Amino acid sequence: TMRMMTSLFVLCAIGFLGADEPKKEASKIKGKWSVVSISQGGNASPAEALKDFKCTFEDKKYNNVVNGEVAEEGEYTFDDSKSPKTIDFDIKKGQDEGKKQVGIFKIEDDKMTIVLGMPGATERPTSFKVEAGSMVLEVVFERVKP
Repeated sequence: TMRMMTSLFVLCAIGFLGADEPKKEASKIKGKWSVVSISQGGNASPAEALKDFKCTFEDKKYNNVVNGEVAEEGEYTFDDSKSPKTIDFDIKKGQDEGKKQVGIFKIEDDKMTIVLGMPGATERPTSFKVEAGSMVLEVVFERVKP
């Protein structure tokens, strides 16, 4: 009976921990990030072009600020129960306004990598290994410390 109670407690604890996972990932995404690198099909943007590129994720909204100007903003959703984790952007303002952008992401400590299809493309990337010459974008972020 004591063993059964312990088992029940462990199962309940696992249940609660499992229910909390999406919130953990959401809180990991939230905040301000600086863009460290952007590459398309293996071709990287010059570091100089990225030094004032910041991205902020709030509850369901995001914005990209370049040189102090909002370059793009919209809403995002993600599913961290999938492997790899998926993220979708609904672009509300910017040059790709009205388009959706689908991708995958991973967060390791204070580094986040998002691999995206081009705005408007419906095919989601499936790997963090970006093939040379592909139209897939790889964006690497570093968390901005308060």
